[in-house]
Parts: sequence; structure tokens; C-alpha cells
Amino acid sequence: MKISFIFLFLLPFLSYSQSDVPLSLKSQFNGHYGYTVIGNTHNSFDNWQSPNPPCQMLTQSSASLNLAPNQTIVAAYLYWSGIGDGSLNPTINLNSVNYTATETAIGYPDPFPIFSYFGSFKDITQDVINYGNGIYNFSNLDLNSIISTYCSNLIYYSGWNVVVVYEDITLPITQLNIYDGLNIAANFFNAGVTPVTINNLNVIDNANAKMTYIVWNGSPNLFFNESISINGNLLSNAQNPINNPFNGTNSIIGQNNSWNLDVDTFDVSNYINVGDTIANIDFASVAFRFLQVMITSIRSELPDATAQITSVIGQEICNNRNLTANFKLKNTNANAPLPAGTPIAIYADTTLLTTVLSPTAIAVGGELLFSIPVVIPLAIPSNFTIKLISNSNGTASPVVAESNSNNNESSLAVSLVNNIVPTFGISTTICQGSVIPTLPTTSSNGIVGTWFPASLNNQTNGSYVFTPNAGQCATNFTLNTTITPSTAPTFTFPTTTFCQNATVPILPTTSTNAISGTWLPSVVNNQTSGSYVFTPNVGVCASTFTLNITITPTVIPSFAIVTTFCLNATVPILPTSSSNGIIGTWLPTTIDNQSNGSYVFTPNVGQCAANFILNTTIISPITPIFTLQTTYCENSTIANFSTISSNGIIGSWSPIAIDNQSNGSYVFTPNIGQCATPTSVTTTIIPNAALTISYIVSDDFQANQTIVVTANGGSGSYLYSFNGLPFQANNTYTTTNNFEITLLVKEANDTENCNVVEEQIALWNYSPYFTPNGDGFNDTWGITTTKNIKLEVFDRFGKLLKVLQNNETWNGTINNQLLPASDYWFVIYYENKVFKSHFTLKR
Repeated sequence: MKISFIFLFLLPFLSYSQSDVPLSLKSQFNGHYGYTVIGNTHNSFDNWQSPNPPCQMLTQSSASLNLAPNQTIVAAYLYWSGIGDGSLNPTINLNSVNYTATETAIGYPDPFPIFSYFGSFKDITQDVINYGNGIYNFSNLDLNSIISTYCSNLIYYSGWNVVVVYEDITLPITQLNIYDGLNIAANFFNAGVTPVTINNLNVIDNANAKMTYIVWNGSPNLFFNESISINGNLLSNAQNPINNPFNGTNSIIGQNNSWNLDVDTFDVSNYINVGDTIANIDFASVAFRFLQVMITSIRSELPDATAQITSVIGQEICNNRNLTANFKLKNTNANAPLPAGTPIAIYADTTLLTTVLSPTAIAVGGELLFSIPVVIPLAIPSNFTIKLISNSNGTASPVVAESNSNNNESSLAVSLVNNIVPTFGISTTICQGSVIPTLPTTSSNGIVGTWFPASLNNQTNGSYVFTPNAGQCATNFTLNTTITPSTAPTFTFPTTTFCQNATVPILPTTSTNAISGTWLPSVVNNQTSGSYVFTPNVGVCASTFTLNITITPTVIPSFAIVTTFCLNATVPILPTSSSNGIIGTWLPTTIDNQSNGSYVFTPNVGQCAANFILNTTIISPITPIFTLQTTYCENSTIANFSTISSNGIIGSWSPIAIDNQSNGSYVFTPNIGQCATPTSVTTTIIPNAALTISYIVSDDFQANQTIVVTANGGSGSYLYSFNGLPFQANNTYTTTNNFEITLLVKEANDTENCNVVEEQIALWNYSPYFTPNGDGFNDTWGITTTKNIKLEVFDRFGKLLKVLQNNETWNGTINNQLLPASDYWFVIYYENKVFKSHFTLKR
């Protein structure tokens, strides 16, 4: 047990107060009705068990609804409660539907003003009808973020319930009442007793009378002076001892561990009697108990007098106060007829007009129609509320015992039509000679009529009468006008002539003779001349005033000064007089030839001229750029260099002519005025050289042959090009079926190709021997080629033996005689060129 709780019991002499919401009647059902309650607690332990439980609550739970097939749902009310004021989780969820409370009751159980507890309500009838029997899942009530403070006193809880009312024709007719709020029962308030009175009874049978309550923060481990009684009789049942009825049980489903939540039902049939009209229920506890809902089911038969006003006739008639009130007297939610003679009091605001009696009894579910004439006293204003109170004779209510007296009143707003006074938004004071308005034929409040005289006079005072057209329930209206003489505004301005862009005066809104008004335009324009009209304010009887302003154009100083200079160049002196005659001073006073700058010329006072800004640009010298050939062959013809660089610099070269015998240096000097620097070029002359070449061709008689070239003369470093390929340092080349190779050789430093030697090398694909023995291998000899060639074969003595054309072959015979084995020579003729070689005939 917490010490803070014990401390409260040791201070009985202190005075405490509470702030809670007493139970009141939420709904009443008269007929064959029953009820059940489903729900769950979010406390997993009793707060007062030992040792103390964890300081935490659940955030979701579930419960099941199981109604019989003959039990038809007519109402379902969702209640949830817990610590705080209900704002932490304003939206909760039941079966995936979000709900926000339509009502929330908040209690502050002093002497703990920092602690608050709430109880919320939402009518979910249609959703429960649609869902029906099954499991109901409740979530999104997470109060753990504020629980730590509450755990210090072990007074914390949360959970939910749904009260379901159903109609079952097999049940007897009962009066079923549902009360809700957030009553706090504790020893500090009313000596620990919370009374609840049921005063709308007429018990006809006490059989099966019962009472159910939903109470929070009950405990089986901490209870003092705890009880519940009806009409002075203590209640208990199998789950709820007489001294501990708030012990965390649910007697509807027989649950004994519904920690901190009690949903308990008691049979009270032995404690009420037939004929009782009232029942007193007392909840008592020393420890805090929070009573949110109480339900009673008692066989009580009473009528229910309900008045409903439908209309008031005659209020639309001009100046009429003799009205007719049409209304109904109903006996809808009742278990007994409403007797004849039930009174109805009729009021105009709080003034009783009359009382009428129902001429006959009204059956359960029936109604009577009334049409009652009423006279509205003159003391009642034209706009009032006519109010009916059923079951009231004007002095006492209710007169007849009824089941629910909370629904006896009905009211309707009434507006009587009286003579309307036309209203007009027309000034009654008119300035003499001013423009006057046209008198409107329709008033501001919609009255149509005519004026006499028909128009206003702006010279003399007058009276003008507005007469409404017939049939409008309106009175005449008289407009009295007063003509006031007009005053001319006066102003004092030192000058009305200004330089363009000069500072101009602010136009005063009050004249020197105290006339207030406005200017149009409202600000003087310092760019152009103009007229400015002063108009007095409405209601000020004064004439307009015109101010004429002259603006003298501002002269812009002009200067013939160069603004771009080369770095370190000689710069001009800034003149103190402009080209168009404006005299002034410069700041800075001299031009800087090192960096860009801005120089402000300020005209002397009195010249109506503007400042002038000279912006100078200092340019760094440009280096001329040339794309020139600088390497030449000795003794070649060389043109002079261009006198215009590629970046546009014009100048001259020294020397002018280029020497084609030896290397040289040439200087380009830019012409004056171009902000450029001189540049130089060096030339290289490649001397003439006599080169000789020789080469060796591999004699492998294959398709690809290798050429090795040897060069002599010149520098000794050479480059080689074979068949138009780029020059290379490698002097070896392997053919790819070429029959003729073009060879170029030059020195490695000869970039201009001054000394290039060319040589044609012939290569032919032929066999070095053949064996004409008829074995099918190498039986003939010839040259494989795609070229047009002529081939002559000679013996070693130079005798012509055979002539072949192109790809023709020879079988080694002359006059059908096979020649002896020996070496033979041949000559190839191709495009005026001759090539020689030899082959061998073998046996």
C-alpha cells in the first residue's frame, strides 16, 4: 500500500472537494426490452496486489456479443474511460472503425488536483446492428505515456464497454433506464456515499427487477466501508461480497479477474414494492471508485407526455397578435395511456398565455392534434419564442406521473409583422451647392414608395416625405435636410516648381484652415508636371482645391571620355565641366590606370542636373597568337609571315623575309593602340642530304616475303614507309601477297619530307623448282598472279625456251622433249618494268 494513500486517512479533519459529472438519464426504453454489456479492462493486474504490478496498461482488447435470434438490437452505446482528460487518444477504433467521442465527462478527485479521469460516449447503434454477433476488437487507447504519475498512487485504469439494448417480445413490459456520467465515490465526498435517485417509476410488478453498474478502479485487495444499496438494502451476489461489491468482477459473463473494471448486475426485486414511484440507490466507498454507467430494468407502467409544436398561424399578418398554435401531444415512449385532462402550458418567452387540457386519454404510441388560439400581449416583443410544456398547468410540473419528464418541452421562434419604418442611408446635412443624391424609391429595408418633393434642394433646408405604396405594412418617413455653407481649403507651399527627381513635399491631409480630406493623386510625382486635387472628407462642408506642380527636367551631363585603357597606359584628366555645360566635381578625382573603376560626377548645386557615372575598364595586354609553319627544307620558297595574328592583332615582323638557308628568330611587334605585347618565332631549316638505300628480299618462295632495307648518308637515323603506310623506325616489312612494294626512306628529323628516296621492289609468288615426272606433285611451273604479265624462260646459256602469259604454266618440254634437270632463268615484263629470277627443274 502506498504511503500517500495512508496519509489521506490520517487527516479526517481536512475539508476536500471533488469535481465530477453526476449520473443523468441518457435513454429510456418502455416495452419488451432487455440489455447486455460487453467490454474489457486494459489492466492486466489488480493495482493493489503485493508486490505492486508493472506500471503499464494494455492498448487493445476484445469481447464477444452473443444475442439470441429473437433479440433485435435497438440501441448500442460505446463507453470508454481511463486516466487523463481524454485528449491523449481522441480517436479510438472498434472493429476497424474510428470513433471520436460525442460526449466526454471529466473528473478531478481532490486532494489530487493534478490527476484527472475521463469517461467518453459514442452512439454506435447502426454499426452494431450491421455487424451483429461476433468478436469486437477495441484499440488505439494508449495511455502509457502519462501513466507514471498515476502509478505513484496506484489509481490508474482504462478499458471499454458497449451497452446493447435489444427488443425481445417474450420479455415482460419493463422500463429500462440508462444513466451515465462520471460520479466519483470516495471517503472525502459526502462521507463516501454517492446517491442516485430514480424518480420516474410506477412499479406494477417487482419480479425480475434488476440493476447493473459499470464502475472503474475497484479492487479485491483494498476496500473500506464499501457497499451498494437500494432503498436502504445492501446488495451482494456470488461474485460481489456485501462489503466489497467493487472487486474487479463481471457478473454478466462470470469473470473474476476483470481488474479495475466492475460490470455487475444485481437482482433488486426484493427491495422495491408494487406502487413505488421512486427508488434510491447509494454507492459507498472510502477508496476512489468511478461510476460511469448505471442501468435499471423495472416493471413500471407510466405514460410519457411529449409536446411537439408544429406551426404558428397568423404571425405573417400585419400588426396581428391573435395567433393560432398548432401542436401535438404524444404518448410515444410509454407503458401506460396518458389520461384525459393532462395539461399543456403555452408560453410566449416566459409569459404564460394559456393552459389547455387533453380532452381524451392517449393510448401508448398515440397522439392528439391541437389548434389553440392565443393572444400575444403588447408587452411581448415582435420576435419571441412560443414554448409548450406538456404535463404542466403553468405552476407545477409534472401534474400526471410519467416515465420521462425530460422531453416535455417544445418551442418555435415567432416573428410578428408590425408596421415597418422605412430606413434610408441618406445624409441629412448637405453642403451648399454640392452634388446631391437621388431620393431612392426603395428603402434600405425593402419598402417601395414615393417622395414629396421628389428631389433634394442643395441651397436651402427642407423636409421630404416618403409615402410607402399600399399593402406593405409600413409607415411614412420624413427626411429633414440642413444646408451648410461651403468653406474653401487653404494651403501654404514654399514653391510649386521642382527639379526632376528632387525631393518633393508630402501633401498634407489637413488644410491650414483645418479642413481634412484626401488628394488625388495622393503623392507628388517628381518626374512630370501635374495637377493635384484636394477633396474634403465626407461630411466636411468645403470645396475642392487644386495644386499645380511644375517639374523641370533633369539634365544628364555628357562627356567625350574614353572608358577603356590598357594597363599602365596614360589616362586623361577628368574635366570639371561636361560637354553640355554642367559644372561639378569628380570622386575619385583621377583615373586609376591599374584597375577598373567607377567615377561619379556630381553637378554643383542649382543646376537641375543628375549625377553621371563613368565606368572605366583596364585591359591586360594581349599576347598575339600565330599558327605558323616554322620548319622548312633548305633552299625552299618561303612566304613571309602574316601581319595579323589569329586573335586579331595587327603588327610587323623583324626581319621581314625568312632565311631558307639557316635557322632564325623573328619578332612580331603590334601596331600602336592595340594593348598587345610583342612575340617571337624561331624557324628550323632542314639541310639537303643524299641518301642511298639497298634491300634484301627473303628467298623463301612463300606467299609472304620479308624485305630488310639498309639506308646510308645523312644523319644516320631513318624512317621507312612501305606501300603508303605511315613512316616507321622499323626497316623490316613482311608482304601480304603483294607483287610490288613502294618503299620510301627519309631521315628521322625530316618533318617536311625534304630528302625522301623512293624505290619499287617487285615480289612474285613462284616455286623455286618443279618435277615433271607425272606423279601429280609439282609437275608444272608458272607464276600465280592476277596481273597481266609476260614471262620468258631461258636456259643457262641465254636461249629462249618458253614464253608464258599471266597464269600459264610449263611442263618442262620443248618439242615434246623433256629438258634435262638444271637451273633455268626467267624474265617478267610488267607495266614497262622488268624483273629477273631463276628456278630449278628436277627429275
